[in-house]
Amino acid sequence: MNLSWRSFLRVAILVFLTILFGGFQTSAWYLVFGNFPPPMLWLVLLVYIAVTRSLFSAIWLTYILSFFNAAFTALPFGLMLGLSLMTIFILISIRKHFYWGGKAYFVIIVGATTFVWPIGLWIASRAYDTNPIFIPAAWDWLLSALMTALVSPVFFSLLEWIEAKLNDERASDFRLGTQ
Repeated sequence: MNLSWRSFLRVAILVFLTILFGGFQTSAWYLVFGNFPPPMLWLVLLVYIAVTRSLFSAIWLTYILSFFNAAFTALPFGLMLGLSLMTIFILISIRKHFYWGGKAYFVIIVGATTFVWPIGLWIASRAYDTNPIFIPAAWDWLLSALMTALVSPVFFSLLEWIEAKLNDERASDFRLGTQ
């Protein structure tokens, strides 16, 4: 596989967006909206990677983005990485069986992922943490999942615009999904 500078620029942009979304979600959101639960914007990037990348590139991008996402959460890096990789594997297997592309598909997948992610987090916390999550904040999780699904078309358009600007025929084997 012949990687171009555009491929590296794509990764740098994803890392920048991860840091930007993580910072907004964990800091700026609470300054503006108080204790209202924020959307899981970093999870939109994870879903985008699962929908548009091959298994190999999705795995290594998940490692990179999980490293940066872990800085914005109280989760241990291992738990964050494990849940992110599990999410990627599930989404890629779903993509192999059910894929039609476009915003509607992306919104459905983001909505389902943001709904199921906290449940997986609660189960993993109960199984592996020494101080697990005791009572899940179900209402906050549901509101966060709904808001994430509602804002995902905007971020999908942004990410597709970035991909179109960085389109390179040598990197075409790097993308699978919505072309």
